[in-house]
Amino acid sequence: MDTVVRISVYLVTAMVIFVIGSSLLDLTAARKEETGSRQPGEDRGKKVLSFTERHRKSIKAWILFATVFLIFYETIFFRPVTYRRYVFTPFYSYRLAMQGNNYYLREGLLNIFLYVPFGFMLRANFKKAGLWRILLIGCALSFLIETLQLIFCIGVFETDDIINNTLGALIGGACHLLGENIKHRILGQDAQKKQN
Repeated sequence: MDTVVRISVYLVTAMVIFVIGSSLLDLTAARKEETGSRQPGEDRGKKVLSFTERHRKSIKAWILFATVFLIFYETIFFRPVTYRRYVFTPFYSYRLAMQGNNYYLREGLLNIFLYVPFGFMLRANFKKAGLWRILLIGCALSFLIETLQLIFCIGVFETDDIINNTLGALIGGACHLLGENIKHRILGQDAQKKQN
């Protein structure tokens, strides 16, 4: 379980770095539009920002790829082969968690947490993807992973894992959508102030 926590922290750290970097790029681009093009004697920091701005799509794609890889690493790769186990009863872990079983509460939260960066980066890469698409893609990825665990006897196929993972992807997508709306409002307010 420590690995799940570690991987989740890596994924959320990557998401936070992306958010900060993306915000800096947007603010830099907005300032650049105001002042015109950059001067020839730009310093090293501006060169890094310029490089990141040019390769922004590639960086977002690589972060999404790393997120998916880390999810597979945690759930499929290097897991010991045991025997075929499955729990098809939906919301059984929710009932156990409500009865005070901390293991299932923690397990459910970690499964949600693991997919939040995936949903966030999916929305960052595909801006036209609505929350329904993110929900479906998150569900499909989780179902694929649970099926592979069942086929290769490397984990437990649990309906609740699919529900929690899908919920995590949806939360991540909603966070990106909310962040984009806030960013556009801030940039729009700045533009209005400069016009007045």
